[in-house]
Amino acid sequence: MLLKAIIAVVLVTGTLSDTVKVSIYYEALCGDSIRFIAQQLHPNFPKLADYIDLDLVPYGKAVHSNIHGTYYFSCQHGPAECKGNVYQSCALSQNQGDRKNVEFVNCIMRRNPDHFVNVEKLQR
Repeated sequence: MLLKAIIAVVLVTGTLSDTVKVSIYYEALCGDSIRFIAQQLHPNFPKLADYIDLDLVPYGKAVHSNIHGTYYFSCQHGPAECKGNVYQSCALSQNQGDRKNVEFVNCIMRRNPDHFVNVEKLQR
């Protein structure tokens, strides 16, 4: 389904040499996010990589507030999800490229949340 939708967007926007910006907002511990990445994005990305500029945003349904200059976050699936979102955001900010980023996110999303402490090993 995702593949068909993105191909349709690519065809509508012009030549196949153009890229389409695709932003995916997801949550580190959300079952739907995990399934989407593992079953849709990861297996189809190699077919789409040349046509999209992918922006992965591990934020989802988080809520933030700024109290006296300090930001606080509350995540739908609890503090472990906030921690996972922060770790993923940090790793993704290293700009390893869309292909590596998709591999990284797929890898970490399929792991137990207790493994978030090993993020730096997974990014290599």
